[in-house]
Amino acid sequence: MEVNDLIKLELDPSIFDADLSQLMEDRFKHAKDIAADNPLMSIVHSMSVLECYFVGIALKSGNKAYTQKSTPSDSDKKKRPPLHEWGLECLTKIMNEMGIISDETRDRCKKFNELRNRIHIYQHYLDNKKKIKTVDKTDAETALGMVKFIISNINASFNIQTSSKKIELSPSQKLWLAKLVLIGSFYPENENDKRLVCQYLGCSYEDCYDFIETQRMNPDFGIEKNQGVYYF
Repeated sequence: MEVNDLIKLELDPSIFDADLSQLMEDRFKHAKDIAADNPLMSIVHSMSVLECYFVGIALKSGNKAYTQKSTPSDSDKKKRPPLHEWGLECLTKIMNEMGIISDETRDRCKKFNELRNRIHIYQHYLDNKKKIKTVDKTDAETALGMVKFIISNINASFNIQTSSKKIELSPSQKLWLAKLVLIGSFYPENENDKRLVCQYLGCSYEDCYDFIETQRMNPDFGIEKNQGVYYF
């Protein structure tokens, strides 16, 4: 299953004008296209889309983004830098402090921001010395799925009207949901559960996780999560 089958980037027109939305869509598509051949640059592009989205949400929230613990300040000039210069790490913390993203999502963003930082040669060198594994296609595709999930989740929390049409699932996605209902529950920390779900659905764990999280945001499907266990 391709990452684009999960959901389409839905960008609020009151935040992102047509030109910026198109640029973000194009950048995201490019990240998907190069995920296999250049996973590091794919992560750079997908996380840049997320950073831009966080800037838009910060602007939409009024003054809230400027009053958080992690809000930056310029002690020399006695003023804060513009939002687009705050950086993904800072914006992620602020989104979490504002209650827009969960602690779990914040930690996942941090992980992929660290991978993105390998674009800097010295950081890559230090990671190699620590024997941290090389960024691969799975990392890139997981980052893409995470960005889509976060945007979908924030859209729901802000009640953003992204489309007048109900999102339709493909036949394969409907089959996945039917199989999940038969499974009943799924605990992702249990390796046997992970293996069973992946085998039953015929997909990678990353695709499975992102699909479940995306559909959990859809009230039509009634997917619940309690103490780390998904119930279908």
